[in-house]
Amino acid sequence: MKKCLIVLLAAVLFLPPTVAGAARNHPALRPAGQVRTMKVTAYCPCRECCGPRACGITASGRPARGKIIAAPASVPFGTWITVPGYGRAQVLDRGGAIRGNRLDVLMPTHAKALRWGVRVLKVCVESNGGT
Repeated sequence: MKKCLIVLLAAVLFLPPTVAGAARNHPALRPAGQVRTMKVTAYCPCRECCGPRACGITASGRPARGKIIAAPASVPFGTWITVPGYGRAQVLDRGGAIRGNRLDVLMPTHAKALRWGVRVLKVCVESNGGT
């Protein structure tokens, strides 16, 4: 483990930015986060999930595609959160019903959002909010 960490650290310091960036995303080098138990639901960019004015743009102004998390305003845009069964994603959206200990994860289709359902999960909120 120690040898692996030394190799990754060397990669971050001495390799070109594209390779070093990949090494920085290694789990061993990510900052520790706070584990919280949260109610996690799912949504898609459709009008049924996002309302009649849905246009496929998140509250942060980015397109609603890929892995995105909607979180309460108390969690800054750009904060990374790891959700079991979904993976690691950034908070880039808000939602009217997303308050307190709630998160909403973006799914590519309405069917997948419905299949996700409502889950109570232990998520890891990284302490280094911001992009």
